[in-house]
Amino acid sequence: MPHGTEIGHFALALAFGLTITQAFALFAGARSSSAGMIRLGWQAAVMTFVLVAFSFAMLTLAFLRSDFSVALVASHSHSLKPLLYKFSGVWGNHEGSLLLWVLILTFFGALMAARLRRIEEGRSTMAYALSIQGMISLAFIGLILFTSNPFLRLTSLPDDGNGLNPILQDPGLAFHPPMLYLGYVGLSVGFAFAVAALIEGRADARWAILARRWVLLAWAALTAGIALGSWWAYYELGWGGWWFWDPVENASLMPWLVATALIHSLRVVEKRNLFHSWTVLLAILGFGLSLIGTFIVRSGLLTSVHAFANDPTRGIVILVIIMIAVGIPLMLYAMRAGMLGRDTVAEAPALISRETALQANNLLLVVTTATVLTGTLYPLVIEAINGARISVGPPFFEASVGPLLGLMLVFLPVAPLLAWKQASGSKLWRHIWPMLMITAVLLAIVLMLIGRVNAFALATIGLGIWVMTGVAADIMAVMGLWRQHPTGIWRRLIGIPLPRLGMNLAHLGVAVFTIGVAGVSFFDDEVIKRLQIGDHMISGNAQFTLARVAPVMGPNYTATAATVIKTASDGEKSEFISEIRTFPVARSQTTEAAIQTGFLGDTYLVFGGGTADQGFVIHIYQKPLITWIWGGAGLMVIGGIMTMLGHSARRQEV
Repeated sequence: MPHGTEIGHFALALAFGLTITQAFALFAGARSSSAGMIRLGWQAAVMTFVLVAFSFAMLTLAFLRSDFSVALVASHSHSLKPLLYKFSGVWGNHEGSLLLWVLILTFFGALMAARLRRIEEGRSTMAYALSIQGMISLAFIGLILFTSNPFLRLTSLPDDGNGLNPILQDPGLAFHPPMLYLGYVGLSVGFAFAVAALIEGRADARWAILARRWVLLAWAALTAGIALGSWWAYYELGWGGWWFWDPVENASLMPWLVATALIHSLRVVEKRNLFHSWTVLLAILGFGLSLIGTFIVRSGLLTSVHAFANDPTRGIVILVIIMIAVGIPLMLYAMRAGMLGRDTVAEAPALISRETALQANNLLLVVTTATVLTGTLYPLVIEAINGARISVGPPFFEASVGPLLGLMLVFLPVAPLLAWKQASGSKLWRHIWPMLMITAVLLAIVLMLIGRVNAFALATIGLGIWVMTGVAADIMAVMGLWRQHPTGIWRRLIGIPLPRLGMNLAHLGVAVFTIGVAGVSFFDDEVIKRLQIGDHMISGNAQFTLARVAPVMGPNYTATAATVIKTASDGEKSEFISEIRTFPVARSQTTEAAIQTGFLGDTYLVFGGGTADQGFVIHIYQKPLITWIWGGAGLMVIGGIMTMLGHSARRQEV
């Protein structure tokens, strides 16, 4: 009787065959308007997802049962590992994470198939897009089957497994990769619609409506995934930072920046039937950057906790996939981009208009992406050419990316206040001058409360406040605050379209995030001291006393825990426990920080080891407003989802 892993492997092979059917049946059906071929294609897409889901379930079962006859389980799991980390261990490696990638890819294919089954208008566009999605699935299932088989068996059964990297044994890492992949892979749908537009030679408002909800979903998931990864790095790695401009961090940021531009550009296509070729190019670049991130992680270029594989052969295969998946669409784009708006009768926008403001922000986002891409790849290219290792770190990115994003924040709250096609300068000024006044007053209050403030800090806080005032101004404009009777204002408030509310909530999230960045970047405080038991140190407005250092036993680790008592200025006491954990199986250590979280910021304490004779190292950070970073990201995610749901509800006919 075949083993579950063999059945899972066989299911994946069947899925490989079905993706061929999906790709070619849908392409032929869209080409010939054959309802039968289109039906066969979407049925193949659904069955592909079912088979991949079954294959993933078989691999998951092997991890949960600690089946060490499977090489992947033996290499990345252990019988003593908690159940949650046995589960997350499925994607805590190259092969399993690729299978998760394909699972999400085929899940999107199944959702697209369900949509294709119900629509009439735009049917050929959706069929072409689902065909392209099938080709992408074909490439990645083939990558798994021929270079990264997760179901390989061992001829000699080990007594136990090697265990998962201890740094990855954390709840945050159980959810971060799936959410990030949902964003990465979700951008493949926008990419598929872009290629479909090039095939048909048309990227009109109907096409934008079909594509935008998928891009919004991917953007929201990618935002959540990046935020979860940042939060995990903050509390798990023990260095107190939330972003380090690591190449893999940058690899997730770049598609997010392009996806942000794409969302707004799709809106212009939908509303004004403009920017067709630009929008298609953004969709291609967004998914292309997702693939570049995959290449960086899996090519062996990096030695990092983020790196899943150190096999250059696999990296070459992924590089070939990127060259085909992005190169062919770009060639098609070069030949057919001029046809995309051939039926357009829309009048060109004026200099002062919403279209112009959105395009200015789009250009800033793309230039920012190009800057991050250059800083990320340059050291890798130099090392590949001559072996020299150079570092392009935070100073470069902060000096180059910061001003670009700052300029973008200047335009961000203004665009929604502008009319389409041509805006009135006097009407715009009616909104702008109160925004300027409120921003100036609040900045003056900040100066009075804090005292001396770095000019960059003041500018960053000012930009956050500026965006907040823009959100308030847009809501008041939609409500007609200055024109309506109070009862009419209330009716307008509850009647604001969900997409408009979602947009404002996302913009508010950007403002909250910006102020959080200013707080932790310019006002943080760090104190490090070696203490004996009973000694104390001062950080912020509180006293910290080392109460004890004692051993602790965990489920699959041993630890030394330092207990520190915080005494606030009002006499209130609280306890901090930070650990240094040792994992015998992995022969490695991790640091568990103790964090006291509050609305205005965190107190972050790390035990740095030591002895009773020499004293114990205690490291304390004060992190003002750092929670606003993840709070802002959360608002962005909710805003994106609200916009997507409202957009879908308004466009059920498509």
